[in-house]
Amino acid sequence: MFPYESNLLGAGKFAGGDNGTPYTSNMVGANLTAKLPIENGHARFNFGYHTQLETGSDLIWLPWRLNGTAFNYSMNASTSRYGGQYLSDDYYLGGDPTNPKNTAAVPSLLAPRFRQIRRMGEEFFVEADRRNQYAPQVGLAGGIRNDFLSTFELFGAYRMRANNKSADSAIIQKMLENDLIPQTKKSTQNFSVDISKDIARFWNGKNAFFIGLFGAANSITKNGSVVPAFAEGDDVIVHGYMARIEPVLQVSSNLFLVAMVGNEGWKSDYGVAFIDSVTGKVPANTADYLKPKNWRAAPIDYTDWAYGVGVDADLAPRVGLHVRLQYFTHHDEGISFSTPAAAGLNDYKAWLLHAETKMWF
Repeated sequence: MFPYESNLLGAGKFAGGDNGTPYTSNMVGANLTAKLPIENGHARFNFGYHTQLETGSDLIWLPWRLNGTAFNYSMNASTSRYGGQYLSDDYYLGGDPTNPKNTAAVPSLLAPRFRQIRRMGEEFFVEADRRNQYAPQVGLAGGIRNDFLSTFELFGAYRMRANNKSADSAIIQKMLENDLIPQTKKSTQNFSVDISKDIARFWNGKNAFFIGLFGAANSITKNGSVVPAFAEGDDVIVHGYMARIEPVLQVSSNLFLVAMVGNEGWKSDYGVAFIDSVTGKVPANTADYLKPKNWRAAPIDYTDWAYGVGVDADLAPRVGLHVRLQYFTHHDEGISFSTPAAAGLNDYKAWLLHAETKMWF
């Protein structure tokens, strides 16, 4: 299941194949949108509730909606252009980035310290003898994937509690060996606010100065609640929020300055990661992934930030130049929940400079 409306790329963007979709056959619900008239602007409020008709697998898809596009841009186009590429597998290949002698023509095992620690999904086909070796992906294994201009992640609602670790581990092992996934009847809730206004009218400014605000709350729960959840718990599989502000200043008739500040977070008490019990990093091989001693409680606890500035300029009639400079960060607090040595291994921060020209015919 996808937290409804958290996919900002539109319904069906991830539909089909080996990836997520905002809506599936085992769902029913309603979405209410209210629009208010605002002079030189708009205001839109969205509220929805959707539930499964019967129990379904607790495989949850999380979009990186704030920084997913920028993360996607940072990868080679041949990897990110076609939907559903399983990026966590890609991290096994390629040369060690600290060794200048390694090239793409000489593949080697990427050092564990450079790989993302992934959480469990549907792991039955990770073992090579259980799957078609020519298959492009290993079933619905946990980890990050991409589609055109987007990045998203899959995890299963597994749980390892400190006071019940051995029993939880035994349950998970039985599930993985028999291709079983936790099953519940789930609901997804969403609420969002999208407001934009030319505030220059308040001081009779000659040039437009728009302020855009977007805020959203989304969740997936087991208790059938109609409103989004804002705290973790046994009945809350995941909940999240996003807030983003974008001012746009008109400098002249053909020049606009833009800026952006955004924050996104996801939290859950669920999540079990593959972490080497000795090194605190990614296990060195597939066999080590399947050892219970390398399964660690790693509840979802993500915080993302993004800051950006840009310019939109008309170079000629129907020809525009668009430049964006963005700094974005990702912090995974939950990955070190039971393994302090894993702290920071899933974090990243990066700059992205993107420029394009558009000609309209």
